[in-house]
Amino acid sequence: MSRYKSKKGRSSGRFVRLIHTILKSDAWKDCSPPARAVYVQIMLRYNGYNNGYIPLSCREASQECNISKNTANRAFKELVELKLIKCITPSNFNCRKKLACEWGFTHLTIDGRPATGEWKDYKKNPSPKKVNNSPIRDTNILYFTKKDRL
Repeated sequence: MSRYKSKKGRSSGRFVRLIHTILKSDAWKDCSPPARAVYVQIMLRYNGYNNGYIPLSCREASQECNISKNTANRAFKELVELKLIKCITPSNFNCRKKLACEWGFTHLTIDGRPATGEWKDYKKNPSPKKVNNSPIRDTNILYFTKKDRL
């Protein structure tokens, strides 16, 4: 009998699974740090069965990621624009219970439908060359007043 009892295939605790293909993609590389933090917070709420039904509001994300509410809102918009997540059920403030948006990951199945993998379609836009429209200023020119010119 062995000294250590090991359970093959089972971990000792919960973990967040970040897939290497996503981490190496253009979509992930274009993410800002707050957006990455919000992505991890959504992943923390994923239990293996609830994709598409993961509630997380901007206020909760701001408290958990230690960012402002506006930054959390921009992070959600950025993740949706990069197609890493999608809003399945929008928030609702019309009823007495304020319901947060329910999010789903595009790399996982939602309600038995296959994963869309929309994040793979994101292509990094090459940054356009900056055009300098400011007037040319030469600091070597001496400026004279009207009295000096006469």
